[in-house]
Amino acid sequence: MPAMLLALVFGPVPVQTVDATIASDTFLDRKNPTANAGRGPLLLGGIDKVVLVRFPELGVTMGQGRHVKSASLEFTLAGPGTPRLGSVGRVLRPWAEGGGRIDPQAPTVPVAPEGSSTWKAAISGAGGLDWERDGASGRNDNQPIDGATLQINEGKVTISGLQDAVQQMVDEPEGNFGFRIEFESTVQFFSGDALSANPRLHVEFEDGTTSPAPDLRVLSCQPTGAGPFKPGQKVSWRVNVRNYGDLDSQSQTLTVDQAGRQVVSQKRSGTIAVGGTEVMTFEAPWPDTPLNPSLALMSLRVATAEQDRNPSDNGLAVYPDGLPVYVHGAEPSQVQKAVTDLNQRVFPTSKFGAWPDGCVERLRVVTSPEGAIDVPAEDGDVEQDLLRAIVGLPAVLLRPYADKPPTLAAVTVPAFVSKAGQVGLLPDTRDDVLVPQGLAIPDSAATSLAFGDIPMVEHRMLSRSETTILNTLVGKTGADRQLPWQMTPNAIFFRVITPDGKPPRGARLDVYQLVGGAFGGVPVFSSALPPDGTVLMPPRAGGAFGKSNPYGDLQTDGSNGWLLAVVSAHDTNASSWIPVWQLWDEAARGNDAAGYVELRMQLSSGELDRTQNIALNKIVTDEAKRFPAQLNALVDGKVQTSLTFENEPEGYWIEVDMGRDLPIGEVSLTFDGMPWKQFRIVTYKTAQNPEDGQVWAEEANGPANTTLDKTDDGHTILRYLSTSVRSRFLRIVPLSPEAVKLSEITVVPLKTD
Repeated sequence: MPAMLLALVFGPVPVQTVDATIASDTFLDRKNPTANAGRGPLLLGGIDKVVLVRFPELGVTMGQGRHVKSASLEFTLAGPGTPRLGSVGRVLRPWAEGGGRIDPQAPTVPVAPEGSSTWKAAISGAGGLDWERDGASGRNDNQPIDGATLQINEGKVTISGLQDAVQQMVDEPEGNFGFRIEFESTVQFFSGDALSANPRLHVEFEDGTTSPAPDLRVLSCQPTGAGPFKPGQKVSWRVNVRNYGDLDSQSQTLTVDQAGRQVVSQKRSGTIAVGGTEVMTFEAPWPDTPLNPSLALMSLRVATAEQDRNPSDNGLAVYPDGLPVYVHGAEPSQVQKAVTDLNQRVFPTSKFGAWPDGCVERLRVVTSPEGAIDVPAEDGDVEQDLLRAIVGLPAVLLRPYADKPPTLAAVTVPAFVSKAGQVGLLPDTRDDVLVPQGLAIPDSAATSLAFGDIPMVEHRMLSRSETTILNTLVGKTGADRQLPWQMTPNAIFFRVITPDGKPPRGARLDVYQLVGGAFGGVPVFSSALPPDGTVLMPPRAGGAFGKSNPYGDLQTDGSNGWLLAVVSAHDTNASSWIPVWQLWDEAARGNDAAGYVELRMQLSSGELDRTQNIALNKIVTDEAKRFPAQLNALVDGKVQTSLTFENEPEGYWIEVDMGRDLPIGEVSLTFDGMPWKQFRIVTYKTAQNPEDGQVWAEEANGPANTTLDKTDDGHTILRYLSTSVRSRFLRIVPLSPEAVKLSEITVVPLKTD
């Protein structure tokens, strides 16, 4: 039962256990003092090495106003060795995870990219920040955590006794720079950039104070003069503070830190009454502007003499060079909360191959629209409002149609899911760091390790496209802040395959352009597909736009910024949207002459015989050894009969015996309600064992599948086409734990002579 519902029924939930799983991490190496390891899949510990790990969720989206009862840090071992803990500390100054790697087997180690942490520097490069002592070992680099202990259990290494340090990170998120850990033995852990088993922080929270108390919140911090300002110049700042509590704050103390040291400490004796807002001012030197806005940090805090109900929002991480945003129509504390979440959690973790440091833009709330991005609060989600405004895509480029997909003769135009990420506006948050520049990024609709796809972590923050746009706009305001239209590559190199990774036979590619919400009757490009499934769509004249590109005279209002690729084979066709911003990603990857686009299409490799259902009334078995009569509801041709599957063990399967080897062309699964999110369809022949079977299709996200049909009576149908195989047995293997009602399994064969 959710905690909120428990609270309604039984009163406040006294203890809640939460896992922080978003980690920024790296290791520092004395033997490679100018190298950075922030983008590597491993964290190496031992003599002459230091592990740094930070959880940006603390005090931002997790634990505000709550008491930390216990906290433990968990790593997963990635190699041999028995860890022995040396020391644990709380890091006291900002550091940059960085986009570098250290390969212990390489003869030389590259120098760290500027703006990343090394043994020598917390932030390397011009305008950076050195450690007080190498390896973050100085008294102003880290504060020792006494009483930490280490346990090992089945490959998991847990460091406990961290509750006091975590409480401070929750209460002062602007000063949360994570942990510094030394090990006395050689050890390897999976990092936050690994495919799985990344570091996590287990925290037990208790309810905070319920007694009358002030609740100060910093709503904004902005310079009073007109910039630009020079590094070291004394600048006056205005801080807006409001008391959201139920007790007056009698006096306050304002502190400001820059580059890990305190530059301001001043007391105010005036009262901030309940519901009252006050302005506090201070002077501080303008920071030495480093490479990007994310690296110039000023941390401020307004503390009250009384115990504050929620200390988490008494402070603020201010980025002086951040993009000014003015949000109107939303409660000020919600605006600052959204900006803090974007700055501290979302932007840094939106990492991709072209953008190893994530999105380097940062935002700064201002109280006037002059010189700022004007953000209207529209739908109650301030983060979405902010992203729409700062990304700046026209509405038509967020979604190619308003309600229903436009029509195209004899083609099923797919739906477009514009918000597939956890936070961002656009789909595809998979980290493509392992995909070589000259290869297409695997189609996000149907990636599968079973078919040899390159693994990619889906961080579910900003999409690759949003990160590309924002990083190209860093430092640009006003008329200079234009979408990167000129990044559009000249051509598109298509790779067309079926779900099993094989090129379709006898297929044709037609590309149509959406102009003003409608398709023209004639494709802008057509080609028969060669046996390898690859084809180049050449440049089209740019007209008034200038640069030759696949969209022709590209309009900057977005009205012709969508292509639809349609692949036809035999009596089937499938299509996929190609927005112009997808090609900007390709240019960012280095493919500016021709963007690489993979089309993974559900196509038949021959003509289907839709007069037959070769699964109808066949024998069905399953791993739970149900009677065939029970399972017959799945192949009786009636969607009104269903079986419920829930709490099935790992490795559970359902199998249809079609009697003899037959050419499978299409498989349809009908559900009463929503389907499994993930499952496989495996086939094998009469003379084979199940272990010899081949994966014929794999579903990565059933509810978002573009071949999903919803019937009027609430049933969901998923259809799969792939390269035909002659098989007798069809096995369905769920890979996700949802409870589902499966109504029907339908198998259509190819026509035979």
